Amino acid sequence: MMEENIRAVKEAEDKAAAILADARAEAVRIAAQAEADAAAILAGAEKEAKEAGDALIASTEAENETMKASLREDGIRDAEALKTMAAAKEEAAIDLVIRELIG
Repeated sequence: MMEENIRAVKEAEDKAAAILADARAEAVRIAAQAEADAAAILAGAEKEAKEAGDALIASTEAENETMKASLREDGIRDAEALKTMAAAKEEAAIDLVIRELIG
């Protein structure tokens, strides 16, 4: 009977060792899968961030071009207005200078 008890304990220990070995192997497999999943998630997030950044840059560049064109038009319009004002006052200024010089 003692031998049966010893054999039963030995079988239980062997089963426990096998279960422990299987659990360790499963833990390693799960850890490796988690690492691979994390790398894939990170790569996807990096790709999305780059695409969003590229889209923002393109949008900003287009907006900048629109603003530059608008400012250029405003500048041309302001310059023309100043030329018109100066031309309108030029003759009066000439008359004033002549009057000051002559009389």
